[in-house]
Amino acid sequence: MRIALFDESPEERPDLPILDHHLVPFASRIIALGDSCTLGVGIEDNETYSAALERLLNGRSQSSGKYEVINAGVAGYTSLQGSRFFKTDIARYKPDVVTVQFGFNDYLYTAGPSDKDVPESSSTAIFIDGILRKSHLYRFIRNKLDMLTSKKPSYPPNRRVDLPDFRKNLKGLISAARGSGAKVILLNLPVRPDVPLVVNPVPLPGGGDGKGVEWLRPAVIGGKNYFVESAFDGPASELDEAVGKYPQWSLAHYFLAKKYEAAGEKEKAREEFNKAKETDVDRKVIAGYSAAVKEVAGETNVPMIDLVGVFGSMQDKSLFLDERHTNAAAHAIIAEEIFKTLIRLKVES
Repeated sequence: MRIALFDESPEERPDLPILDHHLVPFASRIIALGDSCTLGVGIEDNETYSAALERLLNGRSQSSGKYEVINAGVAGYTSLQGSRFFKTDIARYKPDVVTVQFGFNDYLYTAGPSDKDVPESSSTAIFIDGILRKSHLYRFIRNKLDMLTSKKPSYPPNRRVDLPDFRKNLKGLISAARGSGAKVILLNLPVRPDVPLVVNPVPLPGGGDGKGVEWLRPAVIGGKNYFVESAFDGPASELDEAVGKYPQWSLAHYFLAKKYEAAGEKEKAREEFNKAKETDVDRKVIAGYSAAVKEVAGETNVPMIDLVGVFGSMQDKSLFLDERHTNAAAHAIIAEEIFKTLIRLKVES
């Protein structure tokens, strides 16, 4: 599939309609609400789907009107924080359309209370934290401090936002946006294909009395951090030990499969690849949150862009920077999908 970078003339993209003021009259201001995947961690500001959509809209417009797309993504945000953010800060900008993508942080385990039990931060603190979270060093230090200061959780630990509250938050956000006069577009949650996700530590009963939690760090094998982009350079015995002690360790199964594959042992490789897929818990949980987005869209009569289907049909790992963050080419695809949905919204309204 050819990817438009939106610096091309309309003649070079005949598949995309040329806008006029009567075609999308309500889309003068669009606000993209979400987490780091919306913010664009790992890419430049002018490469995000917000920036790409703004260029596309204005490049296609035959009127003198100006289309403005504001990136309101905040790294680390959940649906609850996004809902609060819209009500306290975003609604006053009077958006005509709000795109919403949350879920990647909602499903994460927390060593502390769920988001709904955490006191709200000030808007200034939220803004500063969101800017700083674009720094890998800042996120690393914050995570370490959180680990040092957090209380030992009981088993099973809380998710930041569980599925029932996730649905509730999305519906509340949609209601608030509609109350301010905005149309809403939901986006679901695409993830990197065919390899284990290594985002969430796996909680295991621990702490001697069985009531505490032992965190199985899914990317740490033999005391060293590995991710699927890395080549496992440790001895095979470390992998055997890992899958023997923790059979639910998907990344260890994946690396063991790669070793068998390199050695030409196809049957053993296939068996370990299957185990890696079966134990890829995060992928299954994320699929549940994506399904919830679709359910909420149907219940509230809000359009949803199926990014899971869009990226799933491509099966292109190169579009992902890591397990969930996408690159500039992928953001360009997302911008086109939003553009097409805006056109459809006008046709159906």
